[in-house]
Amino acid sequence: MTCETRLAHLGFNQEVRDAVLGHAKPGLQKTYNKHDYLQEKRAALQAYGEHLMSIVQ
Repeated sequence: MTCETRLAHLGFNQEVRDAVLGHAKPGLQKTYNKHDYLQEKRAALQAYGEHLMSIVQ
C-alpha cells in the first residue's frame, strides 16, 4: 500500500493527503487557498507513524 492509500484508510481527506504528499493544488485552489495545512499534516503524519509502528512491533 502507498502512503496515500494508508492515509485514506485512516480517514484523512484528499486535501490533507495532497498536502502531506506535497501535491500541487488544482485549478483555482492554488490561487485562492493559501492555507498551509500544518496542523492537519501533523495529525496525519502522527497517525501514519502510529499505524506503521503497530505493523512493525
